[in-house]
Amino acid sequence: MTRRQLMIAGLLLAAMAALAVWFLRHYELRRIDAPLPPTGEARNPLYAAERYLRRLDTPARTARLPALLRDMPDTRAVILIDSNRYTFDPDANQRLLDWVSRGGALILRPGFRTRRNGEEALSDPLLEAIGVTVMPVKEAVSEKAIEWTPPGSDSPLYIEDYGYTRLEGYRPDDNLGRNPNGVKLIQRRWGKGLISVLADLRFLDNRRIGDQDHALTLWHLTHSHGEPSMVWLTHAEQPAPLPLLLWWRLRPVIVAGGLLLALWLLGGLWRFGPLLPVPPAGNRSILEHIDASGRWYWRHGQADRLLARARQTLDERLQRRHPGWARLSRMQREERLSRIAGWSPEDIRAALHADASDRDSFTRLIRQIETLRKLT
Repeated sequence: MTRRQLMIAGLLLAAMAALAVWFLRHYELRRIDAPLPPTGEARNPLYAAERYLRRLDTPARTARLPALLRDMPDTRAVILIDSNRYTFDPDANQRLLDWVSRGGALILRPGFRTRRNGEEALSDPLLEAIGVTVMPVKEAVSEKAIEWTPPGSDSPLYIEDYGYTRLEGYRPDDNLGRNPNGVKLIQRRWGKGLISVLADLRFLDNRRIGDQDHALTLWHLTHSHGEPSMVWLTHAEQPAPLPLLLWWRLRPVIVAGGLLLALWLLGGLWRFGPLLPVPPAGNRSILEHIDASGRWYWRHGQADRLLARARQTLDERLQRRHPGWARLSRMQREERLSRIAGWSPEDIRAALHADASDRDSFTRLIRQIETLRKLT
């Protein structure tokens, strides 16, 4: 290496050493406990609520919508729905209300849906069916906890208010929970059953159920209609299959399309008059095959190729059957073939050397060459 290269390499090593010293003085290796997302059963926000009910000898189980509603539980059970209920089919709301009217107990919150056009109320078909309206709270008056007195109790319970909605449409015989922002809980008899509508259910998740009277509120909500045979806790929805969603949304279009398809198939199967008789099988002449082959080769641009191959086959046959044929000149071949076949020299010359100008002339030349092959 030259002196200049050695100086450059030394400067680079010095710079790297200085950088390493600076890094070691300003940075050090430390072990830090980083928060990780919940895994396993902890991903269920109602897992602590389920464990709490079981500790109090109340059967509880987590389920998914709409699988739970396909086989409705017995009417001594309690269903708690903490989801937006987007996967409900058009008849699910009525099935659920019929189940409640036969004696079931339902606990739910409003589904977070967009507002109606020109109205402040939030849309929720299930709550509208029982006469409850969900209104947004534009400016919170107070953050005071919700006060609710369970049926048969003289002591109120206090629930933290996490929502920005209030409930309207309550009746005089409803059991209400409220704070200065409005009514936050409506408990209403529905037939033989009970419906508990809360503006928000976040006070029951794993991080908040231990605050204030949240756990005790869950126990009273699930036991307001008697001792439950099972408490079904739902927080997640399993999407319905695409064919089922299309049937829910486009049922008239699918039915009309099916009818049109059936009519089209019936129209195609309808027959007027007797069937045509099957043509008798027969042998075709070689000339018909030649004519059909000639037409096919002409349409696909292979006429010259086939014509040259036919003439080569004829020439090979003449060489095998007539000794000395290969030594004859072109004119001698034409004269000798004219005597053998009994044709005029002009016809022999056209069959052996003429070009096909159109489809008919091509077919005629092929037929002449085949005839010469048979005569020789």
